[in-house]
Amino acid sequence: MVGSAAERIVLDGEVLAQQIRMLGEVSVSLEAESGPAQASISPTAFGAMNSFLVPSMNRWASRTAEIIEVASQLSTRMQAGVRDAHDKFEQLETEYSELFGKAEQ
Repeated sequence: MVGSAAERIVLDGEVLAQQIRMLGEVSVSLEAESGPAQASISPTAFGAMNSFLVPSMNRWASRTAEIIEVASQLSTRMQAGVRDAHDKFEQLETEYSELFGKAEQ
């Protein structure tokens, strides 16, 4: 007989802890990179013949910076969610461990 999906889900506290660390690192890294993406391009950067490109390129750079910032915020929110799952998992594991310990006595 095949068990339900709930019976086949395995949580590993160390994997959750690794995910928390990784998401934190990603968030910090993305936040650091949003600054350079916001740099404005000088009106003379492409020369007189291609000066029409500057406004479009500046809008593109600004939008890129916004997307990077949103990705950083998302990583932070995901980190909080994984941390919450990790904490609840550890609490549940501790409670069951104590219950099994009492049952064995």
